[in-house]
Amino acid sequence: MQSGRGPFGGSKGSRQALPLWAKILLGLAVTMVVSMLLLLDFTPLITTSPNNIRIRGAGVVQNMVNSKVKKASFDSHHGLDLPETSGHFGAEATLEKKGEESEHLDAPITPEKRKEEPAAANTMPPPSVVNRNEAVEKEMLEGIEAIRNIKFSQKRVVETDPEAQAKISEVQKLIRTFLVNKYGPPPYRLRMDITLPDYLEAPNGGQKAQILIEMAPIEHVPYSVYFFLENIVTGFHKGSFHRNAGHVLQAMLYRQEGLQHTNFAWQEYSPAYPHKKFTLGFAGRPSGSSAIYISTIDNTRNHGPASQGSKSEADVCWGRLADEASEVVVKVMQKQKGGSKGSGFINDRSNFVSIDAISLV
Repeated sequence: MQSGRGPFGGSKGSRQALPLWAKILLGLAVTMVVSMLLLLDFTPLITTSPNNIRIRGAGVVQNMVNSKVKKASFDSHHGLDLPETSGHFGAEATLEKKGEESEHLDAPITPEKRKEEPAAANTMPPPSVVNRNEAVEKEMLEGIEAIRNIKFSQKRVVETDPEAQAKISEVQKLIRTFLVNKYGPPPYRLRMDITLPDYLEAPNGGQKAQILIEMAPIEHVPYSVYFFLENIVTGFHKGSFHRNAGHVLQAMLYRQEGLQHTNFAWQEYSPAYPHKKFTLGFAGRPSGSSAIYISTIDNTRNHGPASQGSKSEADVCWGRLADEASEVVVKVMQKQKGGSKGSGFINDRSNFVSIDAISLV
């Protein structure tokens, strides 16, 4: 009696066993279906930050991607372009920034230029201001010398000469621009550090004291302010008050080695800023960088226009004591000894009031 076998060798009346090759095909098909379901069930998430790129997700290709991107890095956190299959990961992977191209990318990424750190605050004026002020200074100095020529070479009275007055007005405008560009907006203040002789005591004790000076408004006497800042504060070495004449305390000044003294091109003066008590002026006609004084009385008439033997000139007035504390110091200085009768000049250096420093504050 025949048993009857089916095409796969099994019994027709019972469950037939599959051959080995069919089992393998069926297993592969099931595996592919499961893999596709896993891939479809998880959505990738890619986030970037300025310092790194983080890729998060889940999937069966995690290990493959991790092995590819383990050492990858970038200069920029922008422009990440992953292929379609690289977006499904089951864990986090961090890409450090080292400027190399990732091996798993389809195409190289163009690195973005690294942003430069902001420069430290610059205490110097920008080049545009410096260059502009150099041009202003050149024109200003040429104008000053033109006035000097009118006064000393052509022997004209600049205080009344129309051409000289027009030139002075033009130069004063340039000086105002120069001062603001270089020193900032006025008013400008100075500190004078002094040492009193042994027999005088400063208000706070000892021999050291300070005098605070507010320079004149540049609307009135810009050349005088410019002259002091550029020819006395700049290059100052030392000085001393060596004259106590009753109406003034006068000082002689010394510049640093190699710097010469210079004189004014003209005796700048404004009736809006006269020689009142506790103002400061330049001594001499012409006035210069070697001598200044503090008025201890109102010297408007004595040192103003048409004074000191001149029919038109005045002493240059360039500042005033800025506070009562400075006035108190000057009153102590008026007790200085050794002044000769009449002129008040002091010969004994032990009686000098030393000027240790003059600085812009």
